[in-house]
Amino acid sequence: MRSHLHRDLAGFPAELVDDVQLCASELFANAVNHTVSGAPGGQVVRSLSLPAADRLRLEVTDSGLTPHRPRIPDLSGTARFTAEHHRGLLLVSALALDWGYRPAVAHPPSTWA
Repeated sequence: MRSHLHRDLAGFPAELVDDVQLCASELFANAVNHTVSGAPGGQVVRSLSLPAADRLRLEVTDSGLTPHRPRIPDLSGTARFTAEHHRGLLLVSALALDWGYRPAVAHPPSTWA
């Protein structure tokens, strides 16, 4: 996925490409780890769009339904520095201007940044 993003974003600033690759990796990992998309036959699709002249949007859509909504966990105290999991959306939040989640209603669920 990272090499495909690198190719698809040829001509964009290298720093932006690095940030998009990291966000995509985190969102993809969440889809695989927290939904049935990681099971045999599961599917995760990433897409890029330009909703405005100065905005690039990454969207990761998975085929897995889950009762959980993606969220940044409350890591307080030393857990913020020592936790080995649950930091992906924290990274996405730090790198992206915004991020959000579209639950499964008429379309498969997706997370965007």
